[in-house]
Amino acid sequence: MSDDEHGWLRTPLTDPAEIERYYDEWVSTYDRQLADWGYEAPHVAATILVEAASPGPVLDVGCGTGLVGRALRERGVGGIDGIDLSSASIAAALATGAYRATVQHNLDHLPLPYPDDTYAGAVCAGVLSYVADLGALITDLCRVLTSGSPFVATYRSDLFVERDVAGLVQGLVDRGLLRSVSWSEVRPYMPGNPNFGEAIGIRYGTLVVA
Repeated sequence: MSDDEHGWLRTPLTDPAEIERYYDEWVSTYDRQLADWGYEAPHVAATILVEAASPGPVLDVGCGTGLVGRALRERGVGGIDGIDLSSASIAAALATGAYRATVQHNLDHLPLPYPDDTYAGAVCAGVLSYVADLGALITDLCRVLTSGSPFVATYRSDLFVERDVAGLVQGLVDRGLLRSVSWSEVRPYMPGNPNFGEAIGIRYGTLVVA
């Protein structure tokens, strides 16, 4: 797909079947195209997680083709599982050798297919803008993660404000589901993508489970 064919990324899709189709079709050129656009979120998020703790096992939420998993493995993290909507993407992720298991699953269908207290950390890079009920997903991740575990997530700077993500997540702190939350300043997202450039950045959040 060319840059022009990815104009839909600017306004995130909401239909899971449509999202799955786009990402299934994109899988063969996905990694190369994101590299051309200067997409660094997987490496930054992996570094944040390792600095917050050296956890294992870890859940890669919306693992795509495995960019986060590979970045985690490069930093010495093992026991990585991936979950994603796109069957072609998770097949590519599993083929990297970074994951012990992958599962195809819609993140809007809760609960997630994991027992309580399964993971010591989680990462979600470039995915949450597609999730219909962010609060519900994070609430379920608090169930899946052990107490004190870090959940490192990214969110687009424009939608972060529009959807009051900071307020929503602070509400989970107030409810006692999260122990703490911190957000980075706006950082580059896909500066080489003509639909994003410097106009749309990304924030990195570190959410610690209560």
